[in-house]
Order: sequence, then structure tokens, then C-alpha cells
Amino acid sequence: MKYFTSDKAELNFYRQVFSQMNASVYILNLDPYKIEWVAPNSLLSRVLGIDQHTILEMGDTIYGRVLEKPDFRESIVDALKQFDIDPDSNWGGVYRIKNFREETKWLVYTSKTFLKNAEGKATKAVCVAIDANDIFCTPKTLEHFKEYINSGIYKQVYEGLTTRQLSVLRGLVQGDSIKAISESIGISYHTVVDHKKALFKKLDCRNTLELVQAARDKGLVKPLIPL
Repeated sequence: MKYFTSDKAELNFYRQVFSQMNASVYILNLDPYKIEWVAPNSLLSRVLGIDQHTILEMGDTIYGRVLEKPDFRESIVDALKQFDIDPDSNWGGVYRIKNFREETKWLVYTSKTFLKNAEGKATKAVCVAIDANDIFCTPKTLEHFKEYINSGIYKQVYEGLTTRQLSVLRGLVQGDSIKAISESIGISYHTVVDHKKALFKKLDCRNTLELVQAARDKGLVKPLIPL
């Protein structure tokens, strides 16, 4: 569609888009914190168990009703602090809710400053949230996405490993022997053993099996996933 014949036609088009989106789009007023606007669609009742009007009526209390720790702190308290520090921040993640049917739902969301005041402080944010159940149509790709997510979560752990330790860890994950690892990276057998002991300590593992599993779970090395 290249153009609209009138403002009304454009408005009706956007209304139709929002009503059919498999996502919730909403505007947050940041101080005081409340949901100020939410696009009406079927996702609201499917996930929250209430409609647009009820959400707006509960605008300043709904998050306290449906979110628990640590979700409330990370998705709201920490987000508000970051928007106050840098109004141009992108803030996103996941959170759980206990909806009005007493069901637990997971949502994936992203948020961005929508409006600023004269001093440049963020006053409103626009957010998009989707039901996490709607992302499971690509299981093979999600396996790789899980690796990517873990590499972000455990970034500090990864950065705490030396180049040699990572090389030893990769060899162990591949099933290589201590001798094979020492030959491949050009260090002595005993040095490989010392690196392995250091890895046990850093990743809080008692044996090689635990170490290999921890490396895969934390995305520290590429898991052996068939393409």
C-alpha cells in the first residue's frame, strides 16, 4: 500500500494491523508508572484473561498483581533505572505472569522510549510483548538460539576463562584425550591437567562429565548440534 486516501483510512488500517497482530503493543507512562494505552486484540484475553478496558482501569496496579520476583525487579525496577540513566536505551527480556485465570504465562518483550520531556528525560515507553508459547514452531533453530542466549547470560564466566582454558575446554567437549589436547595446542600434558583443574574450580564442577555439560549449558563452547 503506497498511500492512504485520508487520515481516517490510515487510522483504520493501523487499527486493523494492531487487532490482528500476534503481539501486545502498549504505552507505559514512566512516572507515575502505569499502562496508558494498549492495542486491543485477542492476545490480551488469551494471555492475561482480561480485556483492553480492564487493563487500562488497572493501569497503575496490574504489574503488581501479575508479576513476582525476580521478574518485577528486572522488568520494571531495573528498566526504570536504566531509562533514567539513558533515555535512549533498549530494554527487553522475559517475564512470567500469574494471569487472572491463575495460569502462569511467559512473555518475551522489548521496550524503547516513546516520549521525552523538555529536559530529555524519558516519560513514556512503547513496548511489544509476545506469548512465549508462540515461538516454539522452530525447534531446531531454537536450539541454536538457546546457545546464543546462554552466551549472553554467562558472558562474565566466558570472559573469565583464559585462551588456553577455552582451548582445553573445547577439546574436552569434543571428547579429546588430555594427550590429544596437549598435542593440538602445543602445551605439555601436565599443563593441560592444570588448566582442567582450574576449569573445575571456575565452573564449580567435580568431574569431566559435569564440566562438559556446564560448558554446553552455559554456551561457553559450541554444542554438538546436527544441522
